[in-house]
Amino acid sequence: MPDRLPPSRSSRPTAAQWLMFAVLIFLVTVLALQDTTHAVIMAKHTTALWVSVVSALAGVILLRSGWGRSEARTEKQLEFGTLQNSFYQPRRDALTQGAAVCGGVAGALWWGVSSWMLMFAGMRRHQATRGLWDFEISVLVGALAGAVVGATLGLIAGHVWEQRHRRDRRDQGLAKPETRE
Repeated sequence: MPDRLPPSRSSRPTAAQWLMFAVLIFLVTVLALQDTTHAVIMAKHTTALWVSVVSALAGVILLRSGWGRSEARTEKQLEFGTLQNSFYQPRRDALTQGAAVCGGVAGALWWGVSSWMLMFAGMRRHQATRGLWDFEISVLVGALAGAVVGATLGLIAGHVWEQRHRRDRRDQGLAKPETRE
């Protein structure tokens, strides 16, 4: 299985990459509405919204950059006496995807708990639908930003794990190919 190379400028974006761009557009739109009368996040959470948007932007840049998917993997695999390797890629993908799910759930829970007052304020103004809509948007902001940040942390964890595992295998002498006589 060949290693995935960093995306080139001529390659077409995948569905996952379009999804990351859509997440950024959504988060920036919510941030842009923050200074208008159509703001969906409470004013006291503007700093948290900025942190969420900036961290999601950094995560998308890192995920899209191809970091952690270097071309040197083939040379590193040759040290173990083989070119074929299907051990690391599925585990790195599982770490990235699992961390994305955990980050999305954690972000949604944090934004939900910290902004449930939006729904209550809507009920007090006799605009329960608007309050519920604002609450749902704030939870969605948390889920999307948390998923991108979680995927980024999962990518970093997968890269660190692979490097340490390769080093441990090399240090233990398991990397030397057996010679048959």
